Amino acid sequence: MPIFLMFIGFIFLVMAFVRFKRSPKKRTPNDLPITSAKPMLSLSQSFDDKSRSMNDDSLDSGKSQFIATLRITTPFAVLRHHGEIFNGIPNNAPKYGEQGEGYWRSMSKTFKELGINLEEFAITPIFATDIGPQNSDTYLPFLLSFRDIFESKDKDANKIRRFGTLVSSNLEYENFWEQLKAKYQDFPLCLFYNSLLDLPGVGRKTARNLYEAGFCSIDQVKNATQSELQKVSGIGQGLAQKLTTKEEV
Repeated sequence: MPIFLMFIGFIFLVMAFVRFKRSPKKRTPNDLPITSAKPMLSLSQSFDDKSRSMNDDSLDSGKSQFIATLRITTPFAVLRHHGEIFNGIPNNAPKYGEQGEGYWRSMSKTFKELGINLEEFAITPIFATDIGPQNSDTYLPFLLSFRDIFESKDKDANKIRRFGTLVSSNLEYENFWEQLKAKYQDFPLCLFYNSLLDLPGVGRKTARNLYEAGFCSIDQVKNATQSELQKVSGIGQGLAQKLTTKEEV
């Protein structure tokens, strides 16, 4: 057994040495810590073809995998691509969603592809989420079900009722739900009126009051009369005037 472990260690040392020898010697922004470089979305896509080709015969498989940002606000259309494999480099991969909703990462070769007769490691798919590290095998299906309901054309009241049905059907989902309620103030209702927070002078409480009064979008607020808005708790004459003032083109 000690000899076998020494052999495994030797293999990894050789792999690391090969990558080091073939890496560009000049430091680039991608060599810097993530905290001082660009966001992860652009980090994996910023390698040019020349730099990447230098590793093609060592560790780089030439394939890419899409990693969606596993949070409650990521659109269904992006989440559904999580784990997708693309036969090419990240720069050539399809673009899914907006900045921060997901990214492509290059995939390393397997032991078999490297010509090493060893069993592949079984890696648990743990990813960062809005409620901490979670297994994507369980959290992703929950997110997909949630976004499917949230993005539907159903009335908001029916959506909230359907959320309750979804959560009660699965103990793990119920646990996720409780963590999301602790994470986001006024969850899940906040997701329906969060866009109103972009209005000048509108805080969370006023945004909820507007939503409950039937003003569910910024356009509805801007197209309302001052008298209509002043009927909403927390909105006086000054704020009503500010909200209905048309921007000069």
